[in-house]
Amino acid sequence: MPSLWLGFVVVGILASSPFCAANCTFYKFRIGDFNATILSDGSTAWDSSTLFPGTPFQAVEEAFRANFLPTDAIQFYYNVLHVDTGDKQILFDCGSGVNFGDATGKLLESMQAAGLDPNDVDDIILSHGHVDHLGGIVKPDGSFTFANAKYHISRQEQEYWRDVTLDDFPPEFTPDLTEVLLRVGKDTLESVAEGLVLFDLGDEVLPGVQSRGATGHTPGHSAFIIKSGDDSLMFVGDVLVFDLFSIERPEWRMLFDNNRDAAVGSRFSLLNELADSRMQFLSYHSDFPGLGHISRNRHGYSNRPSRYQFHQT
Repeated sequence: MPSLWLGFVVVGILASSPFCAANCTFYKFRIGDFNATILSDGSTAWDSSTLFPGTPFQAVEEAFRANFLPTDAIQFYYNVLHVDTGDKQILFDCGSGVNFGDATGKLLESMQAAGLDPNDVDDIILSHGHVDHLGGIVKPDGSFTFANAKYHISRQEQEYWRDVTLDDFPPEFTPDLTEVLLRVGKDTLESVAEGLVLFDLGDEVLPGVQSRGATGHTPGHSAFIIKSGDDSLMFVGDVLVFDLFSIERPEWRMLFDNNRDAAVGSRFSLLNELADSRMQFLSYHSDFPGLGHISRNRHGYSNRPSRYQFHQT
């Protein structure tokens, strides 16, 4: 089979053709000397009328139409980042597992297609404790998906999930959503307690990986700056969720943010940092593969999606 820098998925296996019958679920690129792969955990559609509390739905509909999007629902993607530093294999978040519906939980399929083995993962760095970011850690039988991994999460986030109750979630959450967030978040972090490494926001998590406090979505949410040589990437987690709304309308309060005012502040802070530094970023929920750059314009900010590369350079 020819060696391809960029892999393609055909019926769940690595193909020898640079075209695929189904859309590709992984994307390889480089961060300096690090090999990086974005892995799809799937996608889901959410009712757009509920996503922005406090924003008139007419304004939401107009923004959708202006950007050639359907007005009734918005697509969430789940973009997991794998980084091979040469010394370690690291995952940034790890998908939903079986906890979030049949349209997600595709991480292991994407890893297989990309030629990656979950048993080779050394470290899993979590942006926060929501089910779609850590639900892939534990299998339905109670065993660990990544048998040899250590887990990293901010001290503030671990303390939040240790003590969280139903009353700590936004009142607009449905009972089903609240139940799965509470159950999976608490149970998963308790199950990996012996292998859990805590860091304070702003700490170096591993060589080449710096945490960057970005609270509001959850109380201990962290972004991460991954640096190799002169090249850097910011994994922003759930601070910049949508290409359109989190970036072009950062002041809009979002349903899933625990502290919506703090989340707005974090969005503006990251947007300014990304625009000033010209650093590439990866958004967990943006259109796959989710890479882009932030630029300023007379209205505020815009996303410049990174050009798709057919070969890893």
